[in-house]
Amino acid sequence: MVDYFDDIGEDAIHDIIYNLQGQKYLKGEILQDAGDNAVNLFLLQDGVIEIVINSDGTEFVVEKLFRGSIINYRNFFLEEKGEVQYRFGRNSICYLMSIHKLMEILPRHKELRRKYFTFK
Repeated sequence: MVDYFDDIGEDAIHDIIYNLQGQKYLKGEILQDAGDNAVNLFLLQDGVIEIVINSDGTEFVVEKLFRGSIINYRNFFLEEKGEVQYRFGRNSICYLMSIHKLMEILPRHKELRRKYFTFK
């Protein structure tokens, strides 16, 4: 579970869930490149995401993420750039929350807003 979402209340959790956007991805598609700003939080519904690093022109898959994985949450809340590439290892379905959507939700939920600004 994402620490930022602990004890924020059921209403805030429901608001987050109902504002997630589902999207399908094909095997080989890039979810995020190294150095990209983390402007989306991703929840992997089905499929595989490979964490890829590039060393001297050679790609290495350092880890594979599966259903239920939450991708990018630390960088998303801290608004930092990613350091690795996320690539789909097979056709997949992800749900995403953009930072803009989160900013719309924050004013409606005091505890979520407090936690968000605590980690900023």
